[in-house]
Amino acid sequence: MNNATGKDVNVEIHVDSIGENEEIFRRYSGYGIIDYGKTELLRFKPKDKIESNNIHIKVTFDGCLMYQNILNIEKFEIV
Repeated sequence: MNNATGKDVNVEIHVDSIGENEEIFRRYSGYGIIDYGKTELLRFKPKDKIESNNIHIKVTFDGCLMYQNILNIEKFEIV
Protein backbone atom coordinates (compact mmCIF):
# COMPACT_ATOMS: atom_id res chain seq x y z
CA MET A 1 0.00 0.00 0.00
CA ASN A 2 1.31 3.46 -0.86
CA ASN A 3 1.54 5.93 1.99
CA ALA A 4 3.62 8.73 3.50
CA THR A 5 6.66 6.53 4.17
CA GLY A 6 8.56 7.45 0.98
CA LYS A 7 6.84 4.97 -1.30
CA ASP A 8 5.54 5.64 -4.80
CA VAL A 9 2.24 7.45 -5.32
CA ASN A 10 -0.06 6.73 -8.26
CA VAL A 11 -1.26 9.96 -9.87
CA GLU A 12 -4.26 10.31 -12.18
CA ILE A 13 -5.19 13.50 -14.03
CA HIS A 14 -8.48 13.87 -15.89
CA VAL A 15 -9.34 16.95 -17.94
CA ASP A 16 -12.87 17.03 -19.32
CA SER A 17 -13.77 19.40 -22.12
CA ILE A 18 -17.23 20.60 -21.07
CA GLY A 19 -20.07 22.75 -22.36
CA GLU A 20 -21.88 25.59 -20.62
CA ASN A 21 -24.22 23.11 -18.89
CA GLU A 22 -21.21 21.00 -17.80
CA GLU A 23 -21.94 18.28 -20.37
CA ILE A 24 -18.74 16.38 -21.19
CA PHE A 25 -17.55 16.63 -24.81
CA ARG A 26 -14.30 14.71 -24.37
CA ARG A 27 -12.06 13.34 -21.61
CA TYR A 28 -8.27 13.59 -21.65
CA SER A 29 -6.47 11.42 -19.07
CA GLY A 30 -2.92 11.02 -17.82
CA TYR A 31 -1.37 8.56 -15.39
CA GLY A 32 1.96 8.44 -13.63
CA ILE A 33 3.90 7.38 -10.57
CA ILE A 34 5.85 9.80 -8.37
CA ASP A 35 8.19 9.28 -5.44
CA TYR A 36 6.47 10.63 -2.33
CA GLY A 37 9.83 11.57 -0.81
CA LYS A 38 10.86 13.92 -3.66
CA THR A 39 9.58 17.19 -5.04
CA GLU A 40 8.62 16.56 -8.65
CA LEU A 41 7.03 18.62 -11.40
CA LEU A 42 4.13 16.90 -13.10
CA ARG A 43 3.21 17.88 -16.63
CA PHE A 44 0.15 16.87 -18.55
CA LYS A 45 -0.41 17.79 -22.17
CA PRO A 46 -3.40 16.36 -24.03
CA LYS A 47 -2.53 14.76 -27.38
CA ASP A 48 -5.29 16.73 -29.12
CA LYS A 49 -6.45 20.32 -28.82
CA ILE A 50 -9.09 20.82 -26.12
CA GLU A 51 -12.43 21.34 -27.86
CA SER A 52 -14.09 23.92 -25.61
CA ASN A 53 -13.31 26.96 -23.49
CA ASN A 54 -14.42 25.30 -20.25
CA ILE A 55 -12.70 22.35 -18.61
CA HIS A 56 -13.18 20.25 -15.50
CA ILE A 57 -9.86 19.18 -13.92
CA LYS A 58 -9.58 16.33 -11.42
CA VAL A 59 -6.30 15.12 -9.85
CA THR A 60 -6.03 12.10 -7.55
CA PHE A 61 -3.12 10.61 -5.58
CA ASP A 62 -3.61 6.90 -4.80
CA GLY A 63 -7.32 7.33 -5.55
CA CYS A 64 -7.75 10.25 -3.12
CA LEU A 65 -9.01 13.51 -4.58
CA MET A 66 -6.28 16.17 -4.34
CA TYR A 67 -7.67 18.88 -6.66
CA GLN A 68 -10.85 19.49 -8.62
CA ASN A 69 -12.06 22.63 -10.38
CA ILE A 70 -13.89 23.99 -13.42
CA LEU A 71 -11.91 26.63 -15.33
CA ASN A 72 -12.51 28.84 -18.31
CA ILE A 73 -9.28 28.31 -20.25
CA GLU A 74 -9.72 31.50 -22.23
CA LYS A 75 -8.65 33.21 -19.00
CA PHE A 76 -6.07 30.71 -17.71
CA GLU A 77 -3.01 28.92 -18.95
CA ILE A 78 -2.81 25.30 -17.84
CA VAL A 79 0.71 24.28 -16.86
